[in-house]
Amino acid sequence: MNQENNKLEKILVSLITAGIYLIFLIPLMVLHDFHYPYVTFKSFTFRIIVELQFFLWTILVIKNKNYLPRLSPPLVSLIFLAIIIIVANSQGIDPYKSFWGNLERMDGMANLLHLLFYFIVAAGVLKTKKQWSYLAGFSLLVATILGAIGCHELLFDPQHLITSTLGNSAYFAIYLVFHLFI
Repeated sequence: MNQENNKLEKILVSLITAGIYLIFLIPLMVLHDFHYPYVTFKSFTFRIIVELQFFLWTILVIKNKNYLPRLSPPLVSLIFLAIIIIVANSQGIDPYKSFWGNLERMDGMANLLHLLFYFIVAAGVLKTKKQWSYLAGFSLLVATILGAIGCHELLFDPQHLITSTLGNSAYFAIYLVFHLFI
């Protein structure tokens, strides 16, 4: 029985870890069938992956409490931010829109909660500095690919703003600046 639990635990950890890495591939995705092709598909994909991960992580935590994240300053700060935004959204002009956001931006409280769940899952499964370093390296790899796509855009259409697969030059710029610090 214990061997079966260990096997299930390894499978769950592998699936969750794959999902953590898969999230970083989302900026490469564009589906032109949506009204907002650069935002909507990415956001739906993010939310679906996070929900599946959170479900698997919940099963994992039921089996082994060691996968609960420790209360670190970033986690506590993110929880307090979520509480403050929940209170602010509930007191706004349109709490429904504040919770769900809109299709163009895909922001709102729902998105913040998904980010919080993603952080909780990642903090619970990725325990070592080496695991976090691999994740940062993978993120840099994806940023390099996006940068190459941006260079391709610059070479073949120098009059156009460089957006890569993000659809917005400002988003692309801050994405690359963020990765300069990694």
